[in-house]
Amino acid sequence: MAEEEGQDDGAPTAFSEPETMDQLTAHIYRGWEGLSRGDYEAARTSALSALDVDSDSPDAHTLWGAVVWSAGATDQALDAFEQAMELEPVKADPFIYAAEILSQDAERLTEALSLCDEAIEMLDVEQEPGLFAEAWLVRAEILTEMGKEDAARDIMVRDAELMEGRGALYERVGALYVRLGDDGSAERYLRLAMEQGETRDAQYFLGHIAYRRGDRRQSVLHFLDCRERDLDAISPPWAYSRDAFKLAVLDALEQAAGKVERDCSRLIVRCGPYPGTELVLDGVDPRIPVLVGGRDGVSYMLVYQKNVEKMCRQPEDLHEVLVSVIEEELRASAGDDVSQ
Repeated sequence: MAEEEGQDDGAPTAFSEPETMDQLTAHIYRGWEGLSRGDYEAARTSALSALDVDSDSPDAHTLWGAVVWSAGATDQALDAFEQAMELEPVKADPFIYAAEILSQDAERLTEALSLCDEAIEMLDVEQEPGLFAEAWLVRAEILTEMGKEDAARDIMVRDAELMEGRGALYERVGALYVRLGDDGSAERYLRLAMEQGETRDAQYFLGHIAYRRGDRRQSVLHFLDCRERDLDAISPPWAYSRDAFKLAVLDALEQAAGKVERDCSRLIVRCGPYPGTELVLDGVDPRIPVLVGGRDGVSYMLVYQKNVEKMCRQPEDLHEVLVSVIEEELRASAGDDVSQ
C-alpha cells in the first residue's frame, strides 16, 4: 500500500512505492497494492508473476507468504516466509510476519519471540522507523499472549513516541491496550485509527470500552457500525458454502454435546452470516460465534459463519473451532434446558 502524501502509515517497506521499477519490482508492488485493497486474486497473480521472474527473490517469497496468509493458509505462508529468511537472512520483514503467525500458536510463542528479537536486532530505527515500530508492537503482542503483561506495558510506554504517526498500526495498538486494561490509551489510538479510515476493529473495541464505562447506548452504536462493516468484509477464498458449513456445524454439535453430556437432539439449529440487528440492539456482541437460547419452550442454537471463519487460521481449523465454541456456549447455557 503506497503511503498517502505527507503520511507515514507505518506499513512494511514492501508496501511503499519504489522510485524506479523493473519487472520484478513492479509485480511485487502491484501485489502489495492488491492486498492493501482486499483484491486477493490480483495480489495472487502478481505474486506468482514475481516468482516466475525470479524464484530466488526474497521479496517475491515474502509477498507470496502474505498473499496465502490472507487466504488463511498459514502453514504455506510460514513456509514462504522461511524461504525468504533463508534467501536474505538480514531482511526483517519475513521474520516479523513469521513471528506473527507463530504467535497464534500457544505452543510456539517462545519461537515467535525469538524471531521478533532477530528482526529488531537487524533493524535501524532511523532507516526503517515504521517497520521498527511494528516489530516492537509484535513483541508486545507476543508477550501479552505469554501472560507477561507488565513487560508488554513497558514496551508500550517506552515506545509511545515511536508509535505516533504510524497510522497503519493505530488499530492494533488500541486493541493491545484493550487487552492490557488501559481503556484510556486504547480509546485514544482507536479514535486515531478511525481518523485514518481504519474503523471496523476500532468500532468493535470502542463498543467494549463504552460498555465497560456503563454507556450502553454508545456501546450499541459502535457495535452496530461494526456489524455493518463486518458484513461488507470479503470472506476468505476458502470460505465454506452455506450447506457445507451447516453440515460442519451439525457434526461439531454432535461431538460437543457428547463432551458436555447433554441431549441436544431437539435443539433447533440455524446458521447465518452474522448476528441480526435486533440482537445487537439487545446487547449481543456482534462477533459472537454461537448463541444458544430459548423462549416459550423452544430452544435454539444460532451459529454465525463469518465470525467462526474469522477465528480460523486456515480452513482445516473449522471443525476444531466449531467444536470449541459450541462446547463453550453449551456449558455457559448449562442452566437452560436445551433438550426441548
